[in-house]
Amino acid sequence: MGIAQSLVPSRGDIIVFRYPLERDILYIKRVIGLPGETIRYENKQVFVKPRCLPEAESFTEFKALDLIALPEHTLSSSPLLIFQEDVGSHQHNIAINMQREIPAHFYFNQPGTPALEWKVPANHLFVMGDNRDNSRDSRFWGFVPEQDIVGRVIYSW
Repeated sequence: MGIAQSLVPSRGDIIVFRYPLERDILYIKRVIGLPGETIRYENKQVFVKPRCLPEAESFTEFKALDLIALPEHTLSSSPLLIFQEDVGSHQHNIAINMQREIPAHFYFNQPGTPALEWKVPANHLFVMGDNRDNSRDSRFWGFVPEQDIVGRVIYSW
Protein backbone atom coordinates (compact mmCIF):
# COMPACT_ATOMS: atom_id res chain seq x y z
CA MET A 1 0.00 0.00 0.00
CA GLY A 2 1.45 3.38 -1.01
CA ILE A 3 0.86 6.79 0.50
CA ALA A 4 -1.96 9.18 -0.34
CA GLN A 5 -1.43 10.84 -3.71
CA SER A 6 -1.29 14.27 -2.03
CA LEU A 7 1.73 13.12 0.01
CA VAL A 8 3.70 11.53 -2.84
CA PRO A 9 6.94 13.52 -2.80
CA SER A 10 9.08 14.56 -5.74
CA ARG A 11 12.87 14.69 -5.85
CA GLY A 12 13.96 17.79 -3.97
CA ASP A 13 10.92 17.99 -1.69
CA ILE A 14 11.69 18.37 1.99
CA ILE A 15 9.67 15.86 4.01
CA VAL A 16 8.89 15.10 7.64
CA PHE A 17 8.99 11.38 8.46
CA ARG A 18 9.35 8.91 11.28
CA TYR A 19 13.04 8.18 11.85
CA PRO A 20 13.47 4.51 10.82
CA LEU A 21 15.68 3.66 13.82
CA GLU A 22 13.45 5.36 16.42
CA ARG A 23 9.96 5.74 15.04
CA ASP A 24 8.80 8.11 17.80
CA ILE A 25 11.29 10.75 16.54
CA LEU A 26 10.39 12.93 13.54
CA TYR A 27 13.12 13.80 11.05
CA ILE A 28 13.24 16.37 8.25
CA LYS A 29 15.34 15.64 5.15
CA ARG A 30 15.34 16.24 1.41
CA VAL A 31 14.16 13.55 -1.03
CA ILE A 32 17.04 12.53 -3.30
CA GLY A 33 16.00 9.11 -4.62
CA LEU A 34 12.61 7.73 -5.65
CA PRO A 35 11.51 4.09 -5.91
CA GLY A 36 13.47 2.17 -8.56
CA GLU A 37 16.27 4.73 -8.81
CA THR A 38 19.90 4.10 -7.92
CA ILE A 39 21.88 6.63 -5.89
CA ARG A 40 25.67 6.83 -5.79
CA TYR A 41 27.69 8.99 -3.38
CA GLU A 42 31.24 9.52 -4.59
CA ASN A 43 33.78 12.20 -3.62
CA LYS A 44 31.04 14.14 -1.81
CA GLN A 45 28.95 14.28 -4.99
CA VAL A 46 25.49 12.73 -5.43
CA PHE A 47 24.67 10.84 -8.63
CA VAL A 48 21.20 9.61 -9.58
CA LYS A 49 20.38 6.88 -12.08
CA PRO A 50 16.66 6.94 -12.93
CA ARG A 51 14.77 3.68 -12.91
CA CYS A 52 14.70 1.84 -16.20
CA LEU A 53 11.26 1.62 -17.73
CA PRO A 54 10.44 -1.53 -19.74
CA GLU A 55 9.85 0.52 -22.91
CA ALA A 56 13.25 2.25 -22.62
CA GLU A 57 15.56 1.48 -25.51
CA SER A 58 18.70 1.79 -23.40
CA PHE A 59 19.58 2.09 -19.76
CA THR A 60 20.06 5.59 -18.42
CA GLU A 61 23.43 6.43 -16.90
CA PHE A 62 24.10 8.14 -13.59
CA LYS A 63 23.73 11.92 -13.64
CA ALA A 64 25.42 14.13 -11.07
CA LEU A 65 23.23 16.63 -9.26
CA ASP A 66 24.33 20.08 -10.44
CA LEU A 67 26.32 22.15 -7.93
CA ILE A 68 26.96 25.90 -8.08
CA ALA A 69 29.64 27.20 -5.69
CA LEU A 70 28.60 29.92 -3.23
CA PRO A 71 30.72 31.91 -0.71
CA GLU A 72 32.61 29.74 1.79
CA HIS A 73 31.53 29.63 5.45
CA THR A 74 33.30 28.51 8.63
CA LEU A 75 31.90 26.32 11.38
CA SER A 76 34.09 25.68 14.44
CA SER A 77 37.21 26.65 12.47
CA SER A 78 36.40 24.17 9.69
CA PRO A 79 35.79 25.73 6.29
CA LEU A 80 32.50 24.69 4.75
CA LEU A 81 32.04 24.84 1.01
CA ILE A 82 28.51 26.00 0.24
CA PHE A 83 26.83 24.97 -2.98
CA GLN A 84 23.44 25.43 -4.53
CA GLU A 85 22.34 21.94 -5.53
CA ASP A 86 19.72 21.42 -8.22
CA VAL A 87 17.48 18.52 -7.23
CA GLY A 88 14.64 18.01 -9.65
CA SER A 89 12.86 21.36 -9.94
CA HIS A 90 14.21 22.48 -6.55
CA GLN A 91 17.39 24.34 -5.61
CA HIS A 92 18.81 23.97 -2.10
CA ASN A 93 21.99 25.16 -0.42
CA ILE A 94 24.19 22.39 0.95
CA ALA A 95 27.35 22.48 3.06
CA ILE A 96 30.37 20.23 2.47
CA ASN A 97 33.37 19.97 4.78
CA MET A 98 36.26 18.89 2.54
CA GLN A 99 38.42 18.19 5.61
CA ARG A 100 36.04 15.56 6.99
CA GLU A 101 36.14 12.12 5.45
CA ILE A 102 33.66 9.46 6.53
CA PRO A 103 35.00 5.94 5.87
CA ALA A 104 32.76 3.83 3.61
CA HIS A 105 32.21 1.18 6.30
CA PHE A 106 30.09 3.68 8.28
CA TYR A 107 27.53 3.86 5.47
CA PHE A 108 24.54 1.56 5.03
CA ASN A 109 25.54 -1.45 2.92
CA GLN A 110 22.64 -2.64 0.81
CA PRO A 111 23.07 -6.30 -0.15
CA GLY A 112 23.62 -6.76 -3.89
CA THR A 113 24.89 -3.23 -4.56
CA PRO A 114 28.42 -1.78 -4.59
CA ALA A 115 29.60 0.23 -1.59
CA LEU A 116 28.27 3.82 -1.59
CA GLU A 117 25.51 2.87 -4.03
CA TRP A 118 21.87 2.22 -3.14
CA LYS A 119 18.88 1.05 -5.20
CA VAL A 120 15.69 2.52 -3.77
CA PRO A 121 13.08 -0.23 -3.21
CA ALA A 122 9.41 0.11 -4.11
CA ASN A 123 7.43 2.30 -1.69
CA HIS A 124 10.59 3.81 -0.17
CA LEU A 125 12.64 7.01 -0.52
CA PHE A 126 16.32 7.92 -0.20
CA VAL A 127 16.77 11.15 1.78
CA MET A 128 19.75 13.36 2.62
CA GLY A 129 20.48 16.37 4.80
CA ASP A 130 21.86 19.75 3.75
CA ASN A 131 25.00 19.61 5.90
CA ARG A 132 26.35 16.55 4.11
CA ASP A 133 29.25 15.82 6.45
CA ASN A 134 27.18 16.31 9.59
CA SER A 135 23.91 14.59 8.70
CA ARG A 136 22.59 11.16 9.58
CA ASP A 137 20.49 10.20 6.60
CA SER A 138 19.77 7.35 4.16
CA ARG A 139 23.50 6.89 3.55
CA PHE A 140 23.78 5.64 7.13
CA TRP A 141 20.50 3.87 7.94
CA GLY A 142 18.83 3.08 4.62
CA PHE A 143 15.48 4.02 3.18
CA VAL A 144 12.35 5.78 4.43
CA PRO A 145 9.18 3.71 3.95
CA GLU A 146 6.48 5.80 2.29
CA GLN A 147 4.02 4.95 5.09
CA ASP A 148 6.35 6.75 7.54
CA ILE A 149 5.99 10.09 5.77
CA VAL A 150 4.14 12.56 7.98
CA GLY A 151 4.06 15.42 5.48
CA ARG A 152 5.89 17.75 3.17
CA VAL A 153 7.61 20.94 4.36
CA ILE A 154 5.96 23.88 2.63
CA TYR A 155 7.80 26.70 4.37
CA SER A 156 11.24 27.05 5.97
CA TRP A 157 13.29 30.00 7.12
